[in-house]
Amino acid sequence: MLEKLFQGEKVLILVDEIVWYLQRLRHSVFSSYYYQCLGFFEVLASVTNLYPVVLVVTIPGEINDTGNVQAEASYRDEVTELSKRILRVGKVYRAPIETPVDLGKVLQRRIFEQIDEKVKLEVLAKFKELTDNYSEYVDSEAVKELNETYPFHPYYINTLRKLLEEARLQKTRDGIRLTRILVRKLWNEKPVRSLILPSDIGVSDPNIRTMLLKDYPHFNPVVDVMKNETKGLYVYFALSDYVFLSTYMYELGLNPRSSKTSYQIPRE
Repeated sequence: MLEKLFQGEKVLILVDEIVWYLQRLRHSVFSSYYYQCLGFFEVLASVTNLYPVVLVVTIPGEINDTGNVQAEASYRDEVTELSKRILRVGKVYRAPIETPVDLGKVLQRRIFEQIDEKVKLEVLAKFKELTDNYSEYVDSEAVKELNETYPFHPYYINTLRKLLEEARLQKTRDGIRLTRILVRKLWNEKPVRSLILPSDIGVSDPNIRTMLLKDYPHFNPVVDVMKNETKGLYVYFALSDYVFLSTYMYELGLNPRSSKTSYQIPRE
């Protein structure tokens, strides 16, 4: 059937973020179809050897030093099974978004119509001045990265990348979606500063919270405690939010329902 469908045609087939759907299928009431889908992609890939057909499948992973596909932890089983079937007849290519700089460039293009280069140079100069003056407290290498990631602070890009790789999100798509939510929020609130920070990924925002915790609903009580205990104390919330965003996806044995004392804030 596939041979007949593609015969005499030049065809490009793009399959994006399919592993996310395969994982949900595997753990649903329709799990019996999971291996049928894997078999379909293997057959589809084999057609590319017979006809002028190109099949491009993106997966959440990267190529390691040995040339093998190294999957993100959240999708390891699905990526391993899918890549084995496709690679019997296919090739691996470097992902277009593989480094923090790659991610920053994509966000710049997709979120903003243009970047004011004059303002950018002013911010870079001020940022360098501050890092030079307080070099014992900050990472001076961030200045070099900021040149590529502005108006996003390099730590924002690093935090977002960790979320996309470890917290069961749809990689580029959810990164753009989450960034649009917080940029719109910043545009409406107009805080007096020049960079988008990791603390702007605030789990106190209902939209961001829903996106990040859709697979971790048992951590909602932790967020409630953070909000209640830091009410009126933005710096405290920003710090606890940054720690939370950097660790919650690992589920390190903490019982979030009994963790209220972890977020007790001293008040004067």
